[in-house]
Amino acid sequence: MSTPQEHQVAQARHRHARTLARRLGVAASLAVATVAGALASGSSAQEGTGAGGTSPAMAEPPTAAEARAWEQAFLAREPAKQAVLPPAPAKAPGGNLFPKTKVLSLYGAAGGFGIIGRKSLNGAAKKLRKQVQPYRDQSKEPVIKAFDLVSVIATSCSGPKDKCRTRVDKDTLRRYHQKIREMRGRLILDIQPGRANVVDEIDRLRPLIQAPDVDVALDAEWNMGPREEPGEDLGSLTAKKINRATNMIEHIVKNHDLPPKILIVHQFREDSVKRERKVRRPSKVDVTLNFDGIGSPSAKRAGYKKLSFKGLFNGFSLFYELDDNMMSPNQVLDLRPEPDYVMYQ
Repeated sequence: MSTPQEHQVAQARHRHARTLARRLGVAASLAVATVAGALASGSSAQEGTGAGGTSPAMAEPPTAAEARAWEQAFLAREPAKQAVLPPAPAKAPGGNLFPKTKVLSLYGAAGGFGIIGRKSLNGAAKKLRKQVQPYRDQSKEPVIKAFDLVSVIATSCSGPKDKCRTRVDKDTLRRYHQKIREMRGRLILDIQPGRANVVDEIDRLRPLIQAPDVDVALDAEWNMGPREEPGEDLGSLTAKKINRATNMIEHIVKNHDLPPKILIVHQFREDSVKRERKVRRPSKVDVTLNFDGIGSPSAKRAGYKKLSFKGLFNGFSLFYELDDNMMSPNQVLDLRPEPDYVMYQ
């Protein structure tokens, strides 16, 4: 018989999966071919439809209590390890990570959503090792393993002054950092800002970002204005906000004599990133636009082609449970431009 906490976690996971499917058009049986055709012809999809078979009808975010329950369930079942980290991996060949290497990650929130949420820490590590192997067999560049761990979770708003986000405990982040360093990979701290200031959230994570193998991701969909609410409004990020984040990360890299880092920005529609041509591309931060569209291979190819940007690095997401006939590693590597970053959730 499940405990009240386990029941709360299960209910939150079920609701998140159900509403995510609705947002992305799976439960509503979105006509993916129509979207792909609109994109391929260069026309804009109708309002309510994103690129690659996605739909911006918003997912219902967890409450702060549900997000905390996810984490407590994770901490309760995962034994703490010694605080001393293994040695950091060597600097990336050629200075920058991209384009001389690729990064492949698993995404999610500890104890919550995504493939990381569905796996124990050891289970996620095992899945990552298995998932990265075909890419290493087929890619011309070295492929680095990573966890894209949601470290700030957008939550439902409790009132007009609520930041509408829950910060994951640093003990949880540390456990994933230890595990991925044992695997000689990278930890990506993923931020769903809610109404919080992106720079403030990065600053709070600064002690971890100062490690040579820790990067940052921003989820544009969950970046809210002061009167917007996760689940009610569809967020976006401006080039100005992305550049502020880049400046802070670049400052950390230079002050601590670190190897280059990655800043990933998740997007699934054209308006996710505003004025992308003004996004900076500094020498010490590999700014990467990651395509988060869900759908059939043809729809995803069209969406990726539409949203990839030559002036920045590019990423591509795959969904174990929501993609229609999930693309193979060979199909992903055949995309043009070839993705620098590949994420599975």
